[in-house]
Amino acid sequence: MASVTHGSSSDSRALTVVYTTGSETSPQRTLQRTTERPPQLLVVDDDAAMRRLLMMTLKQEGYTVITASNGEEALDYFAKHAIDLVLLDVDMPGMDGHTTCAELRRHSHVPIVFVTACARTDELIQGLQIGADHYITKPFTLQELRARIQAVLARVSKGVHEHSFHSLHIGDIELDEENFEVRVRGQPTSLTPNEFRLLHYLMQHPDQLISKNEFQSAVWGYQASGDINFMRVTMRRLRMKIEENPSRPRYLKTVHGAGYQFCSQPSTGD
Repeated sequence: MASVTHGSSSDSRALTVVYTTGSETSPQRTLQRTTERPPQLLVVDDDAAMRRLLMMTLKQEGYTVITASNGEEALDYFAKHAIDLVLLDVDMPGMDGHTTCAELRRHSHVPIVFVTACARTDELIQGLQIGADHYITKPFTLQELRARIQAVLARVSKGVHEHSFHSLHIGDIELDEENFEVRVRGQPTSLTPNEFRLLHYLMQHPDQLISKNEFQSAVWGYQASGDINFMRVTMRRLRMKIEENPSRPRYLKTVHGAGYQFCSQPSTGD
């Protein structure tokens, strides 16, 4: 086993990449492609050493990689290239990651994964609110980076190639899969991609108890202990948007210690 480390252990921008040899399958074989061409990733980070390291690592995995040093450059490249996924640093001078994400979301549902040295709940909430699909906290291993990217691309590929679009209508909630629209009590409701996917999965399985592990696998395609908080934040924000009283939800029920449930015959109380 060999390791490559950028920065010191006290550096908040540190990245640790771990390579495993021996029984591990070739990176080219493990890559899950979303199209006939290799997936094209846009890496956005103001740290030149970080950009180089991420480019080297991801190219070894079989991806095509474009890098940008700031938000403005990222938006310019995105307009000119067919990007399949964006790895976006949060803390950048000028146009930061949150602003860049918000601008991308105005034009596209491209998967966006934040790469951040900070995992505070308030930053997580802000990222979810503006439409990030997921986040990776520095430092991280190559295995985590690979799994996160593969899971997001596989989910997108499945949605494009295997999905038959239709509408779901339960109670006073309507979900239009094809147009990525939700109406609650007859009113259009804006959801982030994560909120939409969470609601969609629940409405596909009404009255069924869905465990948190099943949510992680089915909705995000990746399981890690830190993602539980990510899911709770997403659920809390979704309740705020579709429930008349989020503290006493009628639809999005928590079964404490077990998971979540979408009630097709809503009753008051949690």
